[in-house]
Amino acid sequence: MDKKILVVDNETDILNVLQDVLGVLGYAAEIVKSGSEALDIFEKDKFSLVITDMVMPDIDGLTLLKKIKEQEPNIPVIIITGFGSQVIDEAISAGADGFIEKPFKIEDIKNILASKL
Repeated sequence: MDKKILVVDNETDILNVLQDVLGVLGYAAEIVKSGSEALDIFEKDKFSLVITDMVMPDIDGLTLLKKIKEQEPNIPVIIITGFGSQVIDEAISAGADGFIEKPFKIEDIKNILASKL
């Protein structure tokens, strides 16, 4: 497991599912429940990719995306959203490298990771 993925979502169930799925796919996952916690961890550790929810209470996914890209412009950042195309377009314009729509399928995650890592 040499690919480490930072997963950010304020929903514990989503975090647990993604951690399990990523583990089955052969990736190590660091899971956090807030954008501010994600930024703290991102500054201290190396990650191959970031998966973040778009809507979170403290720092939203779009702000987190921008801050991560300021620090590491080449790291892929994937946005998770249940809010459809208007949010996806905004995220892609801000530099997101892809998106996963809720409810997601394991195959969706597998495909996007294969294309970005």
